[in-house]
Amino acid sequence: MKLKHLSIIFAIIGILLLYSISTLSKPQQIDISKIPEYEGKEVITTGIVTDYFITQQGSQIITIKQKNDTTKIFSEETIEIQKGDKIQAQGEVQKYQGEYEIIVNNKKHLEILHKWEKETTTLQQLTENPEKYINLNVNVTGKIKEIYENLIYLT
Repeated sequence: MKLKHLSIIFAIIGILLLYSISTLSKPQQIDISKIPEYEGKEVITTGIVTDYFITQQGSQIITIKQKNDTTKIFSEETIEIQKGDKIQAQGEVQKYQGEYEIIVNNKKHLEILHKWEKETTTLQQLTENPEKYINLNVNVTGKIKEIYENLIYLT
């Protein structure tokens, strides 16, 4: 009877120990501004896509922005994204040609959290903080008040 209880206690302790080890091994979610502190470590970060291109070798390089900070994400595999999409990336921080970037080894570690075209920006939001939208696609709602030769006046 005692051996049975002892076995159950050790099994529970083992499960708790494995659970705590698994939570410690999960990559840390960080802001882009803190990337240099995590060189050589696995991290998770999010940002808005400001630029992307496919290399001659078929890899994808994505530039993301978070507040006023930007970083590049290097992925061997490509995903269908557009400027303005909000993505999450999990990978290892490395320095390449003097700049930090996140190396993503698995396409599953690049996730589109929000597509840009599903979000509408009001004119008021756009005019209050225009630098937030530089190099991004935006959907703007408004009414056309007047049309000039090279200009549409929205309200």
